[in-house]
Amino acid sequence: MRRGQLLETGKPDELMQSHEQQTLEGVFLELSEERDFCDIHQYSHETKKLSVPGVKSISLFCLCVGRKLTGLPIAFVTREYDRPGTATEIILTKIDRIIFNIIEYDSLMDAQHSLDIGRTSGIIDIGGNFTKELYHKMTNCSYTEPVRLHDSQLSVYLDRTNQQFVYTVGEEFMKILKTFDVDYNDAQITQSNKTLITFPNSLDGNGDVEFTYFMAPGIILSIIFFMTMAVTALSLVTERCEGTQDRIWVTGVKSSEIIFSQMIVHSVVLIIQISIVLFTALYVFKIPCIGHLLYVALLCFAQGFCGMTFGLVLSSIFATEINAHQVTISTFYPVLLLCGRN
Repeated sequence: MRRGQLLETGKPDELMQSHEQQTLEGVFLELSEERDFCDIHQYSHETKKLSVPGVKSISLFCLCVGRKLTGLPIAFVTREYDRPGTATEIILTKIDRIIFNIIEYDSLMDAQHSLDIGRTSGIIDIGGNFTKELYHKMTNCSYTEPVRLHDSQLSVYLDRTNQQFVYTVGEEFMKILKTFDVDYNDAQITQSNKTLITFPNSLDGNGDVEFTYFMAPGIILSIIFFMTMAVTALSLVTERCEGTQDRIWVTGVKSSEIIFSQMIVHSVVLIIQISIVLFTALYVFKIPCIGHLLYVALLCFAQGFCGMTFGLVLSSIFATEINAHQVTISTFYPVLLLCGRN
């Protein structure tokens, strides 16, 4: 026995024979060294688990969520042969080649085949009289003939199984078509910096905000809350299983002092965790912070304090680590859904 814990049980002769020692003191020394090595390894492993997940979570969120789609393969079919100065040429020059990978095809049938086999994600189809009919449509405002109406339209066929892809394509083509203008003197369609439709910024912020910026506050608070709750939910359970809590009660320590000491220790860990998460989000991934950084840190600390107290409640109720883990995991989605849209 060492520090109130049994290292190994058995008869003296069997212990000395199994550990190949001549005396019981040698057996005790060997068992103590093994236990110290295991404790050091476990402590370093737990410290690594405490520091790494917060950084990994916020890094994966900033890298994977809300990024613009790039390199989308799009089949391009046009039957306009004289391209210079036409609307087709304007569209090709205005398309963002970082977002779209334009693959030209001679016929709509070939483009349809590439879409069917998954080589492309969409088709842009432009008729042979697109520029002429588009000019007449814009000058005459409407068409009664279905054939001429179809020739004046740019047909886009998309793979609608991916809604983010559909929204990205629609947004980009709206930007392109907003820069078209009609030159009535030369009877041609030209590029223009003027737009017929404007979308001013909203009153409560910038209208051109990435999805990552919209999701960042909720993700940061969720990471801090659940990481703190997961750590504190096992603190009292571990002490109870190791017998540390019984020895503390024997020394005359009050329950309020135990809770107060737990809150101090985990508050220090919480402050370190908040610093790492905010540094990773604001300075590494350049997520804008509109407002004072101190208020953001206080809000994160308040959220983490709620997670810490909730974890201590769970730790005081359950007697085993398995039950505490199960309840901690099961509370993830209910708490997340109660947080609102973030």
